[in-house]
Amino acid sequence: MELETALQVSEDWEGVDLDEKLNNLQTELMNAEEKLQELKKTEIEITLCLGVKDDELDDARKELIDEIKTRHKRNNICVKTVNPGNEKCTSEQKLWNKKEDREATLKECIEPMLKKWKTEKKQLSRD
Repeated sequence: MELETALQVSEDWEGVDLDEKLNNLQTELMNAEEKLQELKKTEIEITLCLGVKDDELDDARKELIDEIKTRHKRNNICVKTVNPGNEKCTSEQKLWNKKEDREATLKECIEPMLKKWKTEKKQLSRD
């Protein structure tokens, strides 16, 4: 069996210039390494971009929470501080629907604000 395999391998490589084959493989390897480096750079750029977007979203969420805390006293939406996993160092503020005792959707939070702004805008245009 081993002899048959060795004969098959020698037949497959018969007439092949091993130096040329080695050079081709080295060229392919170098091209693959270059592509890998490009992909790593792209990955870093995407990671940085997503990090910035996460920060922007987090800032917007904090601003919305502050707005709800100050303006929506009579609303069904409030801010609830939760401690995921009962960890001492991490607590998180979530928008909460008091009436239905669940986390509020973004739509539920923004609609009352938009209604109030429209009312204020109408009042300003009348004056």
